[in-house]
Amino acid sequence: MSGWSAIGTAARRGALTRGAALLAAGALLLLPAMAGCSGGDDGEAVPLRSLATADRAALRSGGTVTWAVDAPPATLNAFQHEADRTTDLIAGAVLPMLFVLDERGRPQLNPDYLESAEITAREPKQTVVFTLNPKAKWSDGSRIGAEDFIAQWKALNGQDAAYWSARNTGYDKIENVEAGRGKNEVLVTFARPYADWRSLFTPLYPSSVTGEAKTFNEGAKDELPLSGGPFQVKAVDARKGTVTLVRNGKWWGDPALLEELVFAAVPAGRRVEALAAGAVQIAEVSPAEADRIEANASGGDAADASGGDAARGPGGGTDVSGGEAVRGTEEEGGGRAGSGGAVYSGRVRSGRAEAADPGSDPGMSAAEAPGPDAGAFGGQAEALGALHRLAEAELAVLDGDGEPADAERAAEHYADSVAAAWRARDEAFAARERAMTEGLGRYTVHRAFSASYTQLAMNGTSEALEDERVRWALARALDRAELAALVHEPAGLPVRPLGSHLWVMGQDGYQDNSSALGETGVAAAAALLEEAGWRRGTGKDPGTDAGTEADTDTDPGTEADTEADTDTEADADPGTDAGTEADAGADTEPDAGAEADTDTGEGGPAGEADDADAKPGDVPGTGTAAAGARPPAAALADGWPLVGGPVLRLAAADRTGADPAGGLAARVLPRLDTVQPGARQRAVLLRQAAGAGWQAAAEAERAGEDDTAARLRISAVQSEAGAARAADEADEMSRQAASGVRTKDGVPLRLEFVLPAGDEAEQLREVGEHIAAMLAPLGVLAEIIEVDGAAYFEDHIIEGDFDLALYSWPASAYPATDARPVYAKPQAIPGGELFVEQNFARVGTDHIDQLLYQAATELDDERRAELLNKADVRLWAAAGSIPLFQRPELVAVDRELAGAGAFGLATPRYQDIGYRR
Repeated sequence: MSGWSAIGTAARRGALTRGAALLAAGALLLLPAMAGCSGGDDGEAVPLRSLATADRAALRSGGTVTWAVDAPPATLNAFQHEADRTTDLIAGAVLPMLFVLDERGRPQLNPDYLESAEITAREPKQTVVFTLNPKAKWSDGSRIGAEDFIAQWKALNGQDAAYWSARNTGYDKIENVEAGRGKNEVLVTFARPYADWRSLFTPLYPSSVTGEAKTFNEGAKDELPLSGGPFQVKAVDARKGTVTLVRNGKWWGDPALLEELVFAAVPAGRRVEALAAGAVQIAEVSPAEADRIEANASGGDAADASGGDAARGPGGGTDVSGGEAVRGTEEEGGGRAGSGGAVYSGRVRSGRAEAADPGSDPGMSAAEAPGPDAGAFGGQAEALGALHRLAEAELAVLDGDGEPADAERAAEHYADSVAAAWRARDEAFAARERAMTEGLGRYTVHRAFSASYTQLAMNGTSEALEDERVRWALARALDRAELAALVHEPAGLPVRPLGSHLWVMGQDGYQDNSSALGETGVAAAAALLEEAGWRRGTGKDPGTDAGTEADTDTDPGTEADTEADTDTEADADPGTDAGTEADAGADTEPDAGAEADTDTGEGGPAGEADDADAKPGDVPGTGTAAAGARPPAAALADGWPLVGGPVLRLAAADRTGADPAGGLAARVLPRLDTVQPGARQRAVLLRQAAGAGWQAAAEAERAGEDDTAARLRISAVQSEAGAARAADEADEMSRQAASGVRTKDGVPLRLEFVLPAGDEAEQLREVGEHIAAMLAPLGVLAEIIEVDGAAYFEDHIIEGDFDLALYSWPASAYPATDARPVYAKPQAIPGGELFVEQNFARVGTDHIDQLLYQAATELDDERRAELLNKADVRLWAAAGSIPLFQRPELVAVDRELAGAGAFGLATPRYQDIGYRR
C-alpha cells in the first residue's frame, strides 16, 4: 500500500450514503518485470501496471499464496455499505465478472462468461442482449442464467426497501430484464439511455443470494455457498482475520493454478516482518520498505519499466503495462533454492514450504516474525539482578553491616552485567537483521500508479471558503508538481501531478484540464484575496497593488469559456449557482436532450490575463525578508540524528549542501514553522534526546566505555543548546505569524486543516504540511489538526467538520456514473441541513450536474468523453476539490510467483497466479 493507510481513502464511489462510514482502501488505509506504461508529457513512461509474468505452461499446479490486506472484509456482499477493497478482491476471484478492466481501465468482455454483449436497439428504448457462455455454471452445477440477472436487478433497483443496498445506480435505469430468444440470452431493456451498461451485473451473485432480502442483507456477509469463479470460499475466520479460497472444482475455464488463496489482514507496519518470515507472499509496502526489500534482493532482476519488446522465455518475466516493456529475470523455470521441502516456521503443503498461519490472531501474529534472541532478555535479567545486589551491598555499608569492598565488587559486577546485556541486545538485533535480510531477498517489488488519487477538499460551507475567490486563491497558490514529487519520487515513479477529477493517467479520456484554474502562483492568488476583502494584519500589504491593478475578471474558466460559449448561465461565475444557471432545470431532472454547453474554447488556459501586472517581488514572503531568514533547521546541532518530517528532512538537505542556495529549505522551512508548532515540537524532542543522552552516557561510563560516554555527553549538550534555540524560534515565529495572517472585518484567515493521526498517515500529513507551507506566504494560516484516524471520515469528512482536508478516491472505469454523487450540487433538506451524497467538499453547480447527466446518457464514446472533459473543466473552476496526484502502488511478490504484482487499474486474473516450475 505504498505507505498510505486506508484512513485517507474513501470507499468505492456510489457505495455510500450520508453518514455511512468510509472505508480504508488506501490512506487511511497499497508489487519483478513491468508491463503497461503510458507515455508522459516528457516522454518518460508512466507505469500503469507491473506484474511478474510467465506462460501458464511454465507454472506448476498447487501451492498456497497468502495475500496481505488492510483488514478482513466486513461483508462478502460487494453491494452493501460495509463492502471494502478486500470484498472486491474476493468477489473478483469467486463470482462472475462479465466485464474486466485492462491496464488502461477499459472494460473488456470476459469470454469465460460471455460470448457477446451488445446494444441491439437504441430507439424507442435502449436494449442490450447478453449472450452467456453455455459452459458457465455455479459451483452446485446449476446454470448461470436469466434468473440471476433478474434477481440482482430487483435487489438493486431501489424499489424494494427491504434490501439494504449501498447503491442502485444503473439498475434504477432498467425497465425490464428477461430471458432472450436464444437459450443463453438475457435481454435488458432500459427506461432511458444508459452509457455505462457494462458496469452492471459485475460481479453477478446467484439468485439464492439476491432473491431474498434476508439472505442479501445478512447471509452473504460471511459466507458465499455458491461460486461462479475459479475459486470458491472455503472459510472466513474473523478471529484470525483471514478468508481462505480454494479451487472451484466446477470451474469451466483455465483451472486455477493455486490450491489455496488466502487473504490475511496484516497491519502495514508488520508486513516486512511477515514477508521476511515467509508468512505472506504478496503485500503492498511503503516506499522505504520497498527500497529495503530491493536492497536485500538475493537474485533476479528488479522491476524495470524501460526497454522495448524484450520478451523472456517460458520461465516468465515482468509485465509493465503502459509501454511495451517486458523483461525477465535470470531464472528460467527453476524454483528457489531450498523451496522443495524447507520449512520456514510451519508446515509443508503441496511441496511448498509454508510459514506459520498469519492469522493465529486478528492480524499478523508476532510469532511469525523473527524476534530478538532470548539471550538479550537473559542479559537484561542478569543486569537487573546485579543492580539489586549492588543496592543491597550499598545499603549494608550505610547500615554498618557491610564492607565497602563488597559494594565496589557489586558495582563492578553490575557494570559488567549492563555491558553484557547491551552486547546481547546488539547481537540479537544483528541476528534479527540478518534473518530479515535473508528473508527479504526472496521478493521483488513491483511499482505502478494505483487506481486511486488524492485530492485537497475545500469545504464550501466554511465561512471563508464559501467565497469562491478564496477557494480559487488557495488552489492557485498550490505547487501541485512539488506535492506530487513528495509522493512519487520516494516511490520510484515519474512525478506526475493529476490533471483531472474524472480520469487518471492512462485512461483513454484523460486530459489535463487544470489550466481552467487560471494563472497560478502566489501573485495571482494574492490578488484574488485582496479582491475578496482579505487584508494583511499590519502595515501596507505589498500585494495590494497587484490586487488593485489586476484585471477584475478573476474568474477561473472565464477566458476558456467566452470564445464561443452560448451558455450564459455559468460563465460569469462558474463557481456559483447565481444568474441564469437555474434556468436549465436546477430544480428538476436535467433535460437529457438539451446541450448543456456548446462552447468550444473550454480546456484552454483560463484566466491567463488575471493579475497581469502583479509582480512576484510584490508578494509578501518572496522578498528579502523571507530570502534572508535563517532556516529554523540551523538550530539543530550538527551531527544530531534527525527525527523525521518535512522540516527536518529539508534541514538535512540544507546542512549537507544538497540545496546550496537555500532553495526549498530556505523557502519552505520558515513558512512551515509559522503555521506549525514545528520548532516547539523540536524543542521538546531535543530536550528528551538530551535526557536520554545523559542517561546513556552515565551507563556507558559505568560500563567502562569512556569514549562512548564522552560522545554521548557532547551530543546531550548539543541537544540542550538546540532545544533552547528552537524554543526561542518558536516564540519569535508565533509573533511573526500573528502579524502576517490576512484578516477581514477583524477575523483572521485561519483554516482548520484536518488530517488523520497515526503512523500510517505520515505521508498524508507530510503533504498537508507542505500545502500549509505554500499557503503561508499568501497570508493564510492553515492550522493542521490531527484527529483519530479511525474516526477521520465518519466524524469529520462526512460531517463537514473541516475547512481543508486530504483524502483519496478510487479511480473509475465509469466516471459518468461514479462521479455524479461525488460532485453533485448539494441540496437543502428539511431541518436546514444539506444532502451532499458523496460531495464532501459541498461545492457544486447545476451546470456540472447537467454535463454529467448528459455524459451518463450518451452512448457515443467520443461524445461522452467530450462531455466529461467539459464537466472536468467546470470542476476545476469551481475549486471545491483539487486533484493532486495518483497514488503509488508498491507490491512485494515472492520471486517464485507469476501473475501477481501492482495491478493498477487492471482486474487480477486469479487463475493465472502460480508458482514457477
